[in-house]
Amino acid sequence: MKAKNLFKIILTLISAVIIFLFNFYFPKKEPFVILYIFSIFCLTNLITTNFINFIFSFFYKKNFLKKNKFFWLNSFKKYNFSKNLSNILSGNIVLFIIKNFIPNIFCEKFVYIYLILSSFFIIISFLNSSLEIYNHYEFSKIFPIGWLLDLIKIILFFISIIFVIAILYKNFSFWKFFSSLGALTALILLLFKDSLLGFVSSIVLVKNNMIKIGDWIEIEKFNANGIVLDITLTSIKVQNWDMSYVFIPIYSLISDSFKNWDGMLKNGSRRLIKNFDLDINSIKVIDQNFITKIKENNFIKQFVNFDDINNSKNEIYEFFNPKNENSITNIQFFRKILLEYFDNQKNLIDENKDIVVRYSEQKFNILRVEICLFLKETNWKKFEGIQTEISDKCIYLAKTFDLQFVSIKYYN
Repeated sequence: MKAKNLFKIILTLISAVIIFLFNFYFPKKEPFVILYIFSIFCLTNLITTNFINFIFSFFYKKNFLKKNKFFWLNSFKKYNFSKNLSNILSGNIVLFIIKNFIPNIFCEKFVYIYLILSSFFIIISFLNSSLEIYNHYEFSKIFPIGWLLDLIKIILFFISIIFVIAILYKNFSFWKFFSSLGALTALILLLFKDSLLGFVSSIVLVKNNMIKIGDWIEIEKFNANGIVLDITLTSIKVQNWDMSYVFIPIYSLISDSFKNWDGMLKNGSRRLIKNFDLDINSIKVIDQNFITKIKENNFIKQFVNFDDINNSKNEIYEFFNPKNENSITNIQFFRKILLEYFDNQKNLIDENKDIVVRYSEQKFNILRVEICLFLKETNWKKFEGIQTEISDKCIYLAKTFDLQFVSIKYYN
């Protein structure tokens, strides 16, 4: 038997004994009346808790959750909605008993406070459950409401505190109470600075559709580079690609800059930039022997039709025209063959975007060749595989054209 169940049984027995003794032996004085009411409260709470739990467990035993017909029950159970509901039910029963059978000012105030706090917790439980249910649907990623529910919780907390104070103090005046808050405005603003900034920032972010759950964002200041998991009133939870979590103040997304990769995912293509540093001393003028070697290369034959090179309309005609002998360099030829290779990879490369092969800069004896194109694949793992394959082909082609590397770097 679990310790929790054993404690409930012992408390029930003690409560029943006290109620019996009060009816027949204890004097009807203040301490005994409070003890008597407390025993009734404990007994009532245990009965209502078991009753409501029985109702909720009925749906589980029928396996409704496995069929996903009542998946929302799982959320209510997770956040103790049934327990908070039983607290309100037992509190109302005890309040009815006090008012009609055992009048006691102290116990009545205590029960009222208990009902206020129980109401606060059941609303919190309902809001948490509703948020989890809401997050089951796809539109929750477009319009997250976690930050809004956090604001409602804060407001409900202050309302509950005000009602508790009003019950404890007989001559409590709401007007005087709110008037006194004016003097504490500076302190309140200081204490809730992050919440207020987060509230304003959340409205700006959601209204302008700057970020949503599921977006891939990058913020160098916080070493964040991953997927947004949650947006609350004060912070954003990001899971980095190394599976670590970063919690970022939400107002920093307004005050500082951040990169959202959602546009790349929606567009359906991802940019790839590669830089090859070539040795200038390996650049040379090609001759007929070199051209013959290129024609016989089996890899290049896969995407260049050498049978049609004598056609003047062919884009690579000039490279095989004998008139241009000793006027074309190997790096010019290399750039043209690269473009032919990229044009032939229509299943991998987005042909609607520009493909550029250019010289980006020259330092000392180093000439940097930059390749810029857009891949159709946006998935990180597949993207890395494709870009590695492209690197292999570029390196092979450079070696084929007798070009020597100084270093190789790539940037996404």
